[in-house]
Amino acid sequence: MSGAARTTPQRIADIVLVGLFACAIAAPSLKMFLSLDQRGVADTELRKAAPFPEMLCRRVGPILWPKKQGMVQFPHRFETWYDDHVGYRRPLIRCYNVAKVYGVTVENGITVGESSHVHVIVGRSGWLFGSAGGFLVRDFRRTDPFSPADLTQWRECLAQRRDWLAARNIGYTFMVTPNQQTIYPEFMPRAMTRADRPSRLDQLLAEMRGVPAFDFVDLRQTLAEGRATYPTYHKTDTHWNDFGAYLGYRQVMSRLKQTFATFPIAPLEAFELEAKEVINYGDLARALNAPIEFEQTLVTLKPSMPRKAYWKSFKTRSGLEVRKSTNYFAPRGRLVVVHDSFMIALRPYLSEHFREVYYIPTYNFPADLIAEIQPDFVLDQMVERILMYPVHPNPPQMYVPTPAAPAGVLADKRPVGDAIKR
Repeated sequence: MSGAARTTPQRIADIVLVGLFACAIAAPSLKMFLSLDQRGVADTELRKAAPFPEMLCRRVGPILWPKKQGMVQFPHRFETWYDDHVGYRRPLIRCYNVAKVYGVTVENGITVGESSHVHVIVGRSGWLFGSAGGFLVRDFRRTDPFSPADLTQWRECLAQRRDWLAARNIGYTFMVTPNQQTIYPEFMPRAMTRADRPSRLDQLLAEMRGVPAFDFVDLRQTLAEGRATYPTYHKTDTHWNDFGAYLGYRQVMSRLKQTFATFPIAPLEAFELEAKEVINYGDLARALNAPIEFEQTLVTLKPSMPRKAYWKSFKTRSGLEVRKSTNYFAPRGRLVVVHDSFMIALRPYLSEHFREVYYIPTYNFPADLIAEIQPDFVLDQMVERILMYPVHPNPPQMYVPTPAAPAGVLADKRPVGDAIKR
């Protein structure tokens, strides 16, 4: 039996609904072609928008024929370009992120593929965590441990760095800065459970214990215990705060003081500590791009006395932006620090203890530059999440045997060679 005939008002309502739906579907594309916006991606996701893809072609006489590889790649590249430039992209993402904050979506609990498209994980009690394309999720959940081959590569690479430096009478310390969720795991989403197995950092630490006299600085216990006094990480930023960096400074200096006769480690009383409430502070709050206020306590440390080290920057011939600190009041010491962004908050403390410190921001090992600088010591720092990637191989020149350096401590005042672009 057929249904009752629809009335005229019902038919009009159906036509209006279909028209509104068609307009809603067409509006983003129309907006994109009328006004191509590339700043939204750069401002919130800190990357360049995908360019319009080019079709790979080959010439057959006067005609250009698309290559098979180009035809296979073009749809995916076009979709990436469209996703980055579609109209009303930013308002739509902001609405979606509002839904994510209030738990309407389920992506924070996704385990299939470990949510590789998610940039920011909304945790509990106003905490935000980075995803790093899903790497941080797999690291936190311990679902992707080191393979025996990968672990061997890490061990051999780090041991070679230590041995290469020792042949030049240069000390070496390797330091891993913990991920934010490693120190504050209870604020991750409840759905993100953890496997009952060691983390990659646990695996590497155990592996390096088998390397004689290898100096490995593990900051996890220090930062976890420090939480009882003040927060050690930002709630809406991937990095530690000034207090967390201070605790890291104390631990690494306790190691370096075994080699250097330097100033005493600065006590917390030597700084003016300020804790104030701020809103939407940090890279994760900006990346989430939701019209919601995220509050947190911002902890900052300012020295009671003026710092003695002064700074200058220069570029190497390879394009590295090196920061150099000089403190003529320091007893002695030339230090090279190979680091990532976590060192930015730590370096003001560290620079007060050494005559010269060269801060080199790279995950590669700059052997040529270290050989030119001829430091007394190298501090190699990286954040825990880098362990989820293949180890950065050492440069080829480190595989060439080098005669041992003469005994004795290298002089403080040595010229820096041509590897540095003046």
